[in-house]
Amino acid sequence: AIRVNVLGFSIASCVSSILLLALYSKHQRVRRMPGWVMSRASCCELLSSLCFILLCFAGDPWQRPYAQTLSSLVMVAEAGAFAWRLVMFLHLVSIYFNPFNPDKHRFFYPTCVLLLASLSAGPCCVYLASAPQDSKAELVRLYFSTMTFAIFVLPFMIFAFLGAVLNITIRVLSCGAGRAAKRNKHSTCISKLARQRAMKHSTAYLLLYAVQLSAGLCLAALLAWGPPRLEHAMRRWLVVLGCGRP
Repeated sequence: AIRVNVLGFSIASCVSSILLLALYSKHQRVRRMPGWVMSRASCCELLSSLCFILLCFAGDPWQRPYAQTLSSLVMVAEAGAFAWRLVMFLHLVSIYFNPFNPDKHRFFYPTCVLLLASLSAGPCCVYLASAPQDSKAELVRLYFSTMTFAIFVLPFMIFAFLGAVLNITIRVLSCGAGRAAKRNKHSTCISKLARQRAMKHSTAYLLLYAVQLSAGLCLAALLAWGPPRLEHAMRRWLVVLGCGRP
């Protein structure tokens, strides 16, 4: 039953990611910030969904090497998707300090995403590949705990925590600049006007994904320390949030 749920929600996630990418390529207005960032995150989510679909036909993922490779790709893709979403807040910092040319450091973003995804998801992949093979029950538990950590805990630290820190920092700096402009009776600075749209969208995305990831963390905690009778329901809802998130 869990495998059927994974397949169904992964297909729905795959279709939604493809539709979003088609919308991005069709309408030029969507390509504006943060649209181009979300489209790259959707590519990572599409890769993750495809790997989940292939995993459904790979048998027990903790017993087959190529299935472990697919699981590693899922972890890296999930970390990469939320690293791309974090770029929204890095772009806000760029707008604040350089409002006339906010895309000056844009060519650094893919390198930052690659490094962040590799450093965060890489240890999980190594840990999963080096797991002991003597106890199947222990291996199954380790596999699901590692995947849960990579799909919920890592994205929460990458996007929700770091994004919130950058968001609050920019808001504090903006408030200070606004008070200074009022004291000096200056008009609204171009830096504030340039970041208004990006700030509104990035805050909305932060709240949306923070709620989803927090719900996943709560379900994972209930699965680990809750009563056994709730295990099946918790696994089902974790599949909904993990595979059907986009």
